[in-house]
Amino acid sequence: MLAGCGTPTAHDGGSEGPWVPIPLEHALHFRLWQRGADHAALVLGAGGDADTIGRFLIADMKNPSSLPWRGDYAVLPATSPRAVIMSTTHLPFMDALGTLGNVLASAWPERSRSATVQEALAAGRLVPLFQNTEARREQLVAISPDVVLDHPFGHTRPPTDLAGTWVPIGEYLEEHPLARAEWIRFFGVLFGHREKADSLYFAIAERYSRTAALVAPSTHHPEVFFGSAWQGTWNVPPGNSYMARLIQDAGGEYLYAGQMAQGNLDLHMETVLADAHRADHWGMIVDVPRLIGRADLPGMDARLSTALSIGQGQLFVANSAEADLFGLALLEPEIALADLIAIFHRELLPDHEPVYYRPLIQ
Repeated sequence: MLAGCGTPTAHDGGSEGPWVPIPLEHALHFRLWQRGADHAALVLGAGGDADTIGRFLIADMKNPSSLPWRGDYAVLPATSPRAVIMSTTHLPFMDALGTLGNVLASAWPERSRSATVQEALAAGRLVPLFQNTEARREQLVAISPDVVLDHPFGHTRPPTDLAGTWVPIGEYLEEHPLARAEWIRFFGVLFGHREKADSLYFAIAERYSRTAALVAPSTHHPEVFFGSAWQGTWNVPPGNSYMARLIQDAGGEYLYAGQMAQGNLDLHMETVLADAHRADHWGMIVDVPRLIGRADLPGMDARLSTALSIGQGQLFVANSAEADLFGLALLEPEIALADLIAIFHRELLPDHEPVYYRPLIQ
């Protein structure tokens, strides 16, 4: 496989027929095509259409007369490829499709909250990848997988120490919550379960739309801060981010909705202190076991505690130590949305029990 650039088009397949694009609803970082029983997939990096980082033919046919693009590509098995997974964020997609049996090894599987993953790990059907580079290289050679699913963060070409075809998974690049969930359709094509994947995605999309519709256009939108503190600096999502869209759909007015960037925004404490007075709701993403109160939050120094006027429901947290924020939450965006609606507009969901975002009561 060779990474390249350019917007693909479906070419005439001659006697094999043309490649037909599979329409996507929200996802912007992959493309799918079908021709009979064969599929083709393209993965786009952070640069979108101008940043192709993977082209794949998923078929038994090795030399088709045409493809939806011009350039090199990798051929993957049409069904049941043997996989190694380099990021735990990919495991929920496999779990939902019932294809964990295809996964031979995974990075950090012990961190997964899935009972199915833990059962496979305990039974030895799934093994952890070694963290040492040389040991992992030998492990991958011994396993000899068909595909290695990896996040392309920091690299857009296959690492040199892999055995098996490198398949970049860029769900984290998507800005819309449903776009991240729609990556299950990519997994469905890759592992031969397209119909099941489509059914799961469209059910998720319907539940998300129904939940978002609870917030009427005329509803007052409270101002919302959301971020995390690390070594004296606050990191907040830009306006073109997953979190900004989730807050918007939940009926909130994100403080930094107008600031666009490819990564998080870094804020000085003085800026954060000033914004504390403007925010009706103050949210933080943390990793704190046994989180009880405000004093347990990182970055909550005396000046900020004084500046914040914290009452019931005004401070909320997303705590990865107690909620599967980087796993199952990808496939449950409607529940994350309901959590936030219940925080911003409790009257709309008075009986909702929080799962991923919860108020920190003082």
